[in-house]
Amino acid sequence: MNRSTRTSSGPHERARRLFDAGRFVEAAQACAQAAKGNKRDPRLLWLWGASLARAGALGRACITLRKAIALAPTDPDLHLELALALHAAGSIQQANESLDRCLAIRPGYVPALSSKAHVLLSEGRAQEARQLLAPGAQEDRPDLVLATTFARACQATGRHREGVEALDSALSVGDAAPIVRRQALFRLALLHDALGESALAFERATQANALKPDRFDPRRHEQRIDRLIHTWTPDRIAHLPRVGRESELPVFIVGMPRSGTSLVEQIVASHPRAAGAGELPLVEAFVERIEATPPAGVAMLSEPGLIQQRDLDRFASTYLQRLAGVDASAARVTDKFPMNAMHLGLIAAAFPGCRVIHCTRDARDACLSCYFQDFAGRVPFAQDLEHLGVFHRCYRRLVEHWNRVLDLAILDVEYERLVREPEEQIRRMLDFLGLEYSDRCVRFHEHDRAVLTLSADQVRRPIYSTAIGRAERYAPYLEPLERGLGSAE
Repeated sequence: MNRSTRTSSGPHERARRLFDAGRFVEAAQACAQAAKGNKRDPRLLWLWGASLARAGALGRACITLRKAIALAPTDPDLHLELALALHAAGSIQQANESLDRCLAIRPGYVPALSSKAHVLLSEGRAQEARQLLAPGAQEDRPDLVLATTFARACQATGRHREGVEALDSALSVGDAAPIVRRQALFRLALLHDALGESALAFERATQANALKPDRFDPRRHEQRIDRLIHTWTPDRIAHLPRVGRESELPVFIVGMPRSGTSLVEQIVASHPRAAGAGELPLVEAFVERIEATPPAGVAMLSEPGLIQQRDLDRFASTYLQRLAGVDASAARVTDKFPMNAMHLGLIAAAFPGCRVIHCTRDARDACLSCYFQDFAGRVPFAQDLEHLGVFHRCYRRLVEHWNRVLDLAILDVEYERLVREPEEQIRRMLDFLGLEYSDRCVRFHEHDRAVLTLSADQVRRPIYSTAIGRAERYAPYLEPLERGLGSAE
C-alpha cells in the first residue's frame, strides 16, 4: 500500500529526517520528545503514528492516529494513515471504514483508491480491485500510483498485457516522483517476466533498482556476521538470561526473503488449530533498542551481554500477548518475518518451547526473485546482484552456526521439495509442530485470511512449479550474483 508523506518544520524536523531515512524507531522516539512541547499538533501526531506503524507498534500507532483525527477530522491523510495501520494489524473491516471516510472527504483521492484496491487484493478479491481502478487507469494520462496498483490487479487476474499497456501509458508522462516511478518499474518487470520477456523484465528491474538508494556495505556486513558468530558461543549462550515460562504458541518461519516463507505460513495458518500473524518486526525492534543498528544495516545483536533479564521477560510477555491477540483459540501462531533468522540466539532465550521452520530455496532463484521486488523496510542488499550473493552467503554461514550452537527445534523446509511433494512435506511440517494432519493445509489457497506481504497474490493459487529454475532464463545477466555467492555455492 502506498503511504503518503508530508512536509514538516519546527520541533519535529529531526523526526521527519529520521522517518525519511527509514529509521522509524528513532523517528518515533523523536516524535515522543517533540510531543512534550506540543501534544495538539495533528501533523506531529501523524508523523508519530506513521513511525510507530512502520516500527511494528501497530496498536500504539492506531491510538496516536486517532488522537490526530480528533484534532483534524477532515484531513484525509490522517484517515488514510490510520487505514494503513489497521490493515497492517489485520483489522480489514476497520481499514475499509477508514478508507471510506477518507474518500468521503476527498472523492477520487488516488492514494486512498489505490489503498482500497490493495486491501481487496490482500483478501484475494483481485477482480474487484481491477474494476475499482479501471476507469482511472484507462484515462489518457493515468496517475502512475493508480496504474501500478491496477497493473498488480491485472497480473492477479491473468491480464498481463493489459497491465503492461496501462503502465507504459502512465510512465510515458514522465513527471512522477522517483519512488512512484520505481514501484511502477518493479511491477512492469514482474509483468514482462510473467509474459516470458526476460530481457525486458531484467531491464525494467535494473532501472527500478537504480532508483532505490543502495547503502549496503558488503565487506562491513561480512565483518558483522564474523563478529556475531565469534560472540555467540556455546559458553556465552549457556550464561544468557532465559525466560522461565515455556510456550509452544510461537512458530518462527525464517529464511532468505523470497524463499517460500509466505507459502509455508499460509499452509500452517490454514490448519484449524493455527493462525498466521504475518511479518512481525517485533524481535528486530527489540534488538534495535538494545544495540544500535546502522541506518542501512540489517539489525543484529552481536553482543549477547546486552540482554538483561528484566528486558527479556518484558519483551517475551509483550510478544506472546501480541500472538494471542491474533487468535485466542490457536495452539500455534506463526511469525514469518524472514530476518528473524539473524536473531535465533535471542529467540532461543526468550521463547523456550517455540519452534522454527527454516525455509530454503535455490540461491540463484531466491536472489533473483529479491532483485525483482520493491521491498519495504530495511533490505538494502536487494538492489545489487553481487550484494545479494554476499548477503545470501553470509546468511547461510549464520544459520549453520545457529544449528551448531543452539538448543532450538528447527525444521528445514526446501521450497523445491514442497512444490514436488506437497502432501508429504505438509505432513512433515505438521508433525514437527505437534498438529494433527488436516487436508485444509493442502487446500491452503482456499483460506480466506488476509495476506499482507509481497507474496499475497501467489499464496492465493495452488502450488505451482514455474518459479523453480527461473534463474536459468536470466543466466546471461547473473555473473555479479555468481561472484557474490562465491565458490561455496
